[in-house]
Amino acid sequence: MKNTWLILLSLAVILGCKKEPSLPVKYDHKQKNPYEIGVMENAAKALQMAEPIANHLYISMQLSDDLQSDYLLDNQIYFSATSFLTEENNKQKGIFYAIIPVNFDMQHIPFKVIQQLYIPLENEHALEMKAWELCGYESSNVKQSFSGKITCKDPIDGTQKGLKGVQVRYRQFAKVWTAITNENGEYEMRANLLSNKPEVLLTFENELYELRNFDADNIAQLLTPYTRTLGNLAVENGIQINIGEGNHTNATLQTAATTFLSLQAYRQFSLQENYLLPPKKLNVWISGDDVFGTGGSFAAPMLRNIGFTDINSIKQLLTGLFHLPPSLAGTLANAVKGHLPDVYAPYQAS
Repeated sequence: MKNTWLILLSLAVILGCKKEPSLPVKYDHKQKNPYEIGVMENAAKALQMAEPIANHLYISMQLSDDLQSDYLLDNQIYFSATSFLTEENNKQKGIFYAIIPVNFDMQHIPFKVIQQLYIPLENEHALEMKAWELCGYESSNVKQSFSGKITCKDPIDGTQKGLKGVQVRYRQFAKVWTAITNENGEYEMRANLLSNKPEVLLTFENELYELRNFDADNIAQLLTPYTRTLGNLAVENGIQINIGEGNHTNATLQTAATTFLSLQAYRQFSLQENYLLPPKKLNVWISGDDVFGTGGSFAAPMLRNIGFTDINSIKQLLTGLFHLPPSLAGTLANAVKGHLPDVYAPYQAS
């Protein structure tokens, strides 16, 4: 019981998040993809090199449950609900986009190939630069070591605090590099960038916590940890992202960040006081405008750590705890039965 109350107390700070304008993110790299196999073939011809053979695929796929999503994530296949290489107008729910090795076993997950890709090896730098040139992009030998700091505005004392355990990703078309922030919110990254303005993304998941954003109109988003793109940023001289200030005041982003900040405080306090910690990774659901109708209150049912496996019991819990209609509770129970929430945190999004 002490553990549950600690979760409730430490997560109270998230209720201080208020609606702020959401800034549109411009993807200025969707016109041409230099890693598309046709571009790479032309680059190889221009350099009188052997013709490359596709080694990756850019795909769309339909996920129906967490067994499928877990399989992909366990194999380091990261996916997005929005297309990041091409303009796709697919409005079908449950559709995600990913890059996979050409021989990757997709099991029984239905997918469609959008583009064949060739991602050059480390010693094929000239080929990569030529492909960028053919697409009309400027490229240069940007330094390989990068650093940054991610902080979050504490809604209690108003100060910026380092955000620990957030995955920071730099993405340039089909290539992605990842680092994770330390206890001060700082990170170091090695990346062979051809431009000093990659797309920068934050993913709220680590070995202790994962955060998922519930959208009643697209519950499939619960199949992947919450990721926020910050757009294309100049990173060569380091970056500092202060969530809750300037351009980083999106309500969902703020809620995700303050939740992680609260979980940090909860864990530190528990360790200091020798309280038991949950055996499994804590799974936190956030949802805008209290879509579950709990009156704006958060809850700590610890459903994942309790380990419910019976679908009917899960349906009853989702209906009774979150007031979901039976039809939606049934769909949700089957889709995310292995990723039920330990903590539910609503926030004001409109």
